[in-house]
Amino acid sequence: MVALLVCKAQAAHLVGDHYLWLGNVEMAWHCKNAEPLLYWRRTYRSLGDELFLKAFEELTLPYEYWDHEAHLRLAWNYIKEYGKEAATPLVKSGIQKFNEVNKDKVKRDYHETVTIFYIELICLAMNESKVAQLSFDDFLLSNKHLLDRNLLFEYYSPDMLSSQQARIRLAILRTP
Repeated sequence: MVALLVCKAQAAHLVGDHYLWLGNVEMAWHCKNAEPLLYWRRTYRSLGDELFLKAFEELTLPYEYWDHEAHLRLAWNYIKEYGKEAATPLVKSGIQKFNEVNKDKVKRDYHETVTIFYIELICLAMNESKVAQLSFDDFLLSNKHLLDRNLLFEYYSPDMLSSQQARIRLAILRTP
């Protein structure tokens, strides 16, 4: 349970095929660790995801929150909303814009191979998921391997990843 409201009903009005209840809140409780859900575009979403995307797209997300998990969250949300083909350019250009605004803080420039690698892995994990409406947190719990920063090195050598070629153009995978 995320929240509980105890209300004293004052009135009920029939609106279409629903009732609109008006009342006074007598007690309110919420779980501090739970994220609220928002029903939008025929699916439940974490309000945290909505706020995260808004801050990212408006370039107001604090840079200290822009870690590996935030990159995964960005890609997962865009893929879930738009599908892989439409999401890919949004993820790529979004990261590049965010990095440009934060160029004084960025330690590593945009990397095409790393970005496409994780987009592909996220899509694969989403397609293999038994539950279509997972939250991002549940998705990560089911796919902890995505948090492993060494996962890349099962497919790419450090030399390949550090090359300028891999930064600007997708490098071919080697078999693990």
